[in-house]
Amino acid sequence: MHRNLLVALVFVVGVVVGGLASAFAVSKHWQRSYAEFYAIGVQGQAFTAIQIHRGKEQDLFRGAMESLPAYVLAITGALPETDATQPTLELVREAYAVTDLPIPTEIQSIIRTLPEESLERNCSPPEPADPKG
Repeated sequence: MHRNLLVALVFVVGVVVGGLASAFAVSKHWQRSYAEFYAIGVQGQAFTAIQIHRGKEQDLFRGAMESLPAYVLAITGALPETDATQPTLELVREAYAVTDLPIPTEIQSIIRTLPEESLERNCSPPEPADPKG
């Protein structure tokens, strides 16, 4: 009986230590992945600032609009849906609405399934700030 209790205790301690070590390793992995993701975002912002400073706004605009279909197909197909998917799709639709560019054929069916009221909400100008604060 004493031996069985010792084996069970060693097993439980092993599971707990293994679980903690695994959690630590996974946590470090996700922290590193997030840091890398964040750094790449900063690179994108810096690149955008440099291009705007150089007067390349139209190149940025054209590149952004040309890349939207691939992004839409990725977030509605290959990637799992998140809370950000719907607002992202609504913003893509707004980008086409405010620029008067036609929605590319490959994403028309996706964009056209969005509720109309979201377009009205997203495209309306912001309320003016109250000057009295």
